Amino acid sequence: MRVLLLNNNIPGHGAWFRALHAARFFRARGHRVTLVSSGRNLYRARHGALRGIDIWQTPSWAPFLGLEYGWSVPGVMWRMGLAATAPWDIVWAFSHKPVDQYPARLARSLRRATWISDWCDLWGGEHGISRLHWKRDGNPLVEAMRSTIFDGDDRLERTAALDCDALTVIGGDLKLRSKVWGRHARTALLRNGCNTAAIRPLDRAECRRRLDLPQDVPIAGYVSNYQPDEDFLLDALRVAHRRLPSARFLLRCPKFREGDRALRRRGLEDCVLWYDRQPHGRLCEIMGACDLLLVPMEDNDFNRSRIPHKISDAMAGGRAQLACAVGDVPDIFAEHGLGATCPAEPKAFGERAAELLADRAACESYGRNGRDAAETSFQWDTLIGTALDGLGVRY
Repeated sequence: MRVLLLNNNIPGHGAWFRALHAARFFRARGHRVTLVSSGRNLYRARHGALRGIDIWQTPSWAPFLGLEYGWSVPGVMWRMGLAATAPWDIVWAFSHKPVDQYPARLARSLRRATWISDWCDLWGGEHGISRLHWKRDGNPLVEAMRSTIFDGDDRLERTAALDCDALTVIGGDLKLRSKVWGRHARTALLRNGCNTAAIRPLDRAECRRRLDLPQDVPIAGYVSNYQPDEDFLLDALRVAHRRLPSARFLLRCPKFREGDRALRRRGLEDCVLWYDRQPHGRLCEIMGACDLLLVPMEDNDFNRSRIPHKISDAMAGGRAQLACAVGDVPDIFAEHGLGATCPAEPKAFGERAAELLADRAACESYGRNGRDAAETSFQWDTLIGTALDGLGVRY
């Protein structure tokens, strides 16, 4: 079979990981596989290969929007050409965006390909990712154009869920939402799996030595490419620091909106160590140096729809976690003993973080549970195979 996997993200971000593991799944079964993502070049495509998988990064030029929003006109045109020029059997689109949905529709129309749509984030609506977290620049014309695009994106999110041949969703919220919209068949759950080969439990003491961190203090970590809940996180850390002054916090995330002032005005400048983007090995050391990894989430439609990748990474790394009781997260934590959950309030989150950091034995137990689950229930190969079986898709 020929399998085409489409994703709006740039490599290493968001749903790209879901698309990558699906590509590996099909390639391991001897199929011809092409994985297409957005690239950092605005006008040119870039080609490569990875363990027998054909890799393309397509142009990302899109006025008023970012590289990964999926509305690149040259990106759509390039992918439409690819969809039309090969006899695809399966096209799996890992978003509803024009760069993914339009080529999938074309391949189905011209080649009778099976169009699978993957839905792992809520973009539309007042509390979807588009309107909830987009940074405003104060230009009325730009804001008006973005608003128009967001309205169109809302419609595309719905049509992808309803019109595709088969639908995979990350959690129960999106599955229910698709049912309310009118989809009643060929829908399957596809959780995020764990990359247990690339992320392994590391010796805490050695990681701290390599990072020049003290051995005898409790450390919590936060790792993210994208932080929609920045204020929640920092307000919770202030509470945790007051409860447990000896605690230290390692943050690998984008720069704060207020820069260092965000830490100073909360009294966190001496207990927070911030890291910019890091190579994979150093990122694993940052996680390995921690007793506890944090998953802060405000209670809104966007967060209820998703399950952050950081949960899977913490499981693979064998570290305890603290998360807010939002969406499917508390059920997953309870079933597999990954750590603790608490109400989605900064005060409750900070207090619970301090309690867990003071109990290293409990943290170590949660960490072992997470690694066990990563090696069994959350293997990508098993999750993808189960989803495709449920959809009746031959592979």
